[in-house]
Amino acid sequence: LHIEAHSFPTRRSSDLFPVTILEQTIYKETTSRRTRENLVMSNLKPIRVLVVEDEPQIAASIKSSLSNADIECYLALSAKNFLQQLAGIAPDLCIIDLGLPDLDGMDLIIEVKAQTNASILILSGRGQVKDKVSGLETGADDYMVKPFDHAELIARIKSIVRRKPASRNSTPLIEIACFEGWQFNLSNNPSIVTGK
Repeated sequence: LHIEAHSFPTRRSSDLFPVTILEQTIYKETTSRRTRENLVMSNLKPIRVLVVEDEPQIAASIKSSLSNADIECYLALSAKNFLQQLAGIAPDLCIIDLGLPDLDGMDLIIEVKAQTNASILILSGRGQVKDKVSGLETGADDYMVKPFDHAELIARIKSIVRRKPASRNSTPLIEIACFEGWQFNLSNNPSIVTGK
């Protein structure tokens, strides 16, 4: 029995799956994610914060500290004035004092969540665990107790905004790789046949 050896052409993985397209798409997805996380930290769009604090001295000190950190800061001394400014300012983050003269801070948080997608940081003299739990469960992203350190406040603001998802008004990223008549969605993994 004589068996002739035949050489068969081998197909590289890149012939089946164009690595360059996948690499470019993954790179684009990764870069875009980093851009979304850091956009509000760049000079193109400074962080915009709306503060409601009924103590004028505390409000002024917060505004001074945030302005020195290149954060746009707007002040309100009452819940009514805060709500009047909310829509026009469109803040990235709201700092809310719970002990307001005209509306409880917890109710104000509910109003903010209903009207905007702004993040919320509670800054209050109420330091009991039940108050912190209630504030976070109501919708706040963080909770600080007075007296507070201004450097820590700024760090927490930047951390919250950095973690914030892309704006609902931004154009969603299409994360799709195409090869051999197929489309592969990197965000949810379905494969779609586009043609033969």
